[in-house]
Amino acid sequence: MPGEFAWIITLLDPETGNVHSTNYSERRYGSQDEASAAGKAAVVKFLGSDGKNVMSVPKEAKPKP
Repeated sequence: MPGEFAWIITLLDPETGNVHSTNYSERRYGSQDEASAAGKAAVVKFLGSDGKNVMSVPKEAKPKP
């Protein structure tokens, strides 16, 4: 349906696999691409350029069951 796209982002704690936070857009976008770009921008804004909210995950890390 046109104009009914939104983004939802769930960040996981890499050590436990538990949900760290879930964020979603209240705004609806006209296309999937527009919603995707807005979601990516929201992740960058949430994590911030200062690195305070960044959780580092080693490339070889695997989720714990």
